[in-house]
Amino acid sequence: MTIDSPDPFPCMTLSEWKQHYENMWESLWTHYQFSLEWNKLWHTAWAKYDKLETARLQASADRFEWQDKKEEVRREIEEVRKAKYAPLATEHQQLCPLSIQLDKHLQSHNQDRLYPWRSTLSNWIKFQDLYNENSENGKLSLRECLSQAQESSYSVLKDWWTSVYCNDQLLEVTRSYIDSHLNDTGPSFPDLDSLGDTYVGASLYHAYCLELFLDEFHPCRWEPYISHLIIFRLQQSRAEAVVHAMMQRLSYVSILPSVDVADQKIPPRPYPRVLINENKWIGYSKEHMPMYLWDVIGRKTVLVSDLPVCPIYTCVSHTWGRWRVQGSEAEVQGVPWKVPENSLYNVRDLPQKFDRLHKAYLWFDLFCIPQDGRPVGGIEIARQASIFGNCEECIAWMHDVERWEGTQRALNWLAMKYIQHTTRFENSADIDELVQKSLGAAQAMSTEIFKLNARSQRSFLQHEGMFKGVPNTSHGEPSSWFSSLWTLQEAVLCPDIILYSKDFQPLQDRSGFPISLSIMMVFIDRVKPYAYCKFNENSSFTQLGEYETALSMMDTTGANYTPEWPASAASLCNFVKITRLATVLVTLSPMDVLINATVRQCTGSPCSSGILTPRP
Repeated sequence: MTIDSPDPFPCMTLSEWKQHYENMWESLWTHYQFSLEWNKLWHTAWAKYDKLETARLQASADRFEWQDKKEEVRREIEEVRKAKYAPLATEHQQLCPLSIQLDKHLQSHNQDRLYPWRSTLSNWIKFQDLYNENSENGKLSLRECLSQAQESSYSVLKDWWTSVYCNDQLLEVTRSYIDSHLNDTGPSFPDLDSLGDTYVGASLYHAYCLELFLDEFHPCRWEPYISHLIIFRLQQSRAEAVVHAMMQRLSYVSILPSVDVADQKIPPRPYPRVLINENKWIGYSKEHMPMYLWDVIGRKTVLVSDLPVCPIYTCVSHTWGRWRVQGSEAEVQGVPWKVPENSLYNVRDLPQKFDRLHKAYLWFDLFCIPQDGRPVGGIEIARQASIFGNCEECIAWMHDVERWEGTQRALNWLAMKYIQHTTRFENSADIDELVQKSLGAAQAMSTEIFKLNARSQRSFLQHEGMFKGVPNTSHGEPSSWFSSLWTLQEAVLCPDIILYSKDFQPLQDRSGFPISLSIMMVFIDRVKPYAYCKFNENSSFTQLGEYETALSMMDTTGANYTPEWPASAASLCNFVKITRLATVLVTLSPMDVLINATVRQCTGSPCSSGILTPRP
């Protein structure tokens, strides 16, 4: 129906108006709420009603029972218009649903609310096809137009749709459901309760992904004239789906026997970024490249200006200033200045150790910032935000972490607890057995990233590696990397930073893929309720958030409480609580960063030269 369509209410009585109104209702919602087409139908209907109601009052005729309900709907919709009407704002353009981003890219309108499921599937298939295309004739590709939030969302949906880390049958029934409704007509506003045939009750991960799929591609989930509300809900949907996708992936590779991991279809790409806010407040220039880089193959510091272009490089984040040996400097072959020595490691060994990273170029402060007091050193320090913001990858070198075995076993046990709680589809007896096996492995180890104090070590040994009660922060302290103010700003600039041990071995999941700092932090923080409580087989996943809420409200002293869990897992929970990074690396909020900075230490002054710099 268009603006110039005939009067849809050629009625003469209120009873006839009611019939026309109900016939019009479905056509009304084939348009966006408060759009020109929607307003035309709405205002025409109620203008005719007002005339007929005036005539009824003048004739002193009886009022119909249905009038109160219809007028209540009218008032509610007009209140929504008054309170929430807001066309899509410019700052929200890069946060809109993927199907709308597809329309923008194609400069077309493909949101068919008359055949919603057909439109949903068609746009999803089209988006996947165009995502892999490259830019041409000066026009950006679809992939290049996506924001971080949109990119993460697509990554989650792509893996879900191809059942990369869930049971194939979950997606088979979902695709079958959509195929069976392709010819359904009329607007539909599906929720998970109405989609029981898609096995949403079998997997919490599957439920969150299906909800995100509807938010991104179902045409009736998008309303551009109340867009700020839809964008807010969409961002929450994205954040929760990404969190559960990350937890599902870590857990799924944990339940697979190690001999089979290499044969699985886990994609060779990073975990999706868990992100609520785009970090636009962090100001750095994409054109300001480092002045020096470390040439790994040539084992020497090179001037970037001597190279044809600035090469792809990896930043190495570490902390050393508090352990500097005053007055002691070393000559390192290939470095054109003397390098300060420290009591943590021998700086002369680093050129050879860097070979283990298999990178062509590194940015490492001791080798890339002149240490002899020349002015260029201060210039490079002031470029920290740009140097880290423009690197391809960033690694956190923790030279006080010998290996990752204890941390990996603790993560494995926590992952098992998550899959045990959130999956009804797999063989529960097999999963219970795997949980017990992982428990035995985890209780025999301590984590390297969180050092237990002597008292806690004795206590855990007395209890055969088990912890009783809710973990607290009095049991030890984290690696020194987590107490540095410099490394805080580097982590904020690069939340996907990968953790490396003393011998440059990365923290990895069981499929051999690196686990970033933000992924580890969020995983441990979000998986804690599943570790505290016993599995509730009668719970439902159709009302998203209810299961986690129920867990958080359980009596941790009663029958549902798990009284013991491995000391290594308890240490990881302590670690997250002390470092307070789980929220910082997800929200990227300036206030969260500043609050976290108050518990950090530093030598020098990153506050005067980095992202913590007060800006006019």
